[in-house]
Amino acid sequence: MQKGFTFIEAMIVIALLGVLASLIIPHLDPNFEQNQIQSKIDYQIAIIKKQEAEQQFKDRARKVYKMTREQGITVEQALRVLDDNLEEKNAKNGSHDVLKVVK
Repeated sequence: MQKGFTFIEAMIVIALLGVLASLIIPHLDPNFEQNQIQSKIDYQIAIIKKQEAEQQFKDRARKVYKMTREQGITVEQALRVLDDNLEEKNAKNGSHDVLKVVK
């Protein structure tokens, strides 16, 4: 009869200890729960910002479509008009976040 462990048995024990350690170690951080909550809050804020950006894009697309249909101008001209209006609005408000037309 053999005494001791086989290599496979030792590797299984080491793998199990690694799994247990990966489950336990994060909970040893005193701020673990606060970090989890903050992470979820940050994720929700990112989703809201993404939705706002998508809505702004859709609104801009609708305005461009309406301008091209009603005024008979090209999409490029409509975008320039919208960008000029945005620049004027930002200049009045003192904002430096101006959307530039990429040519």
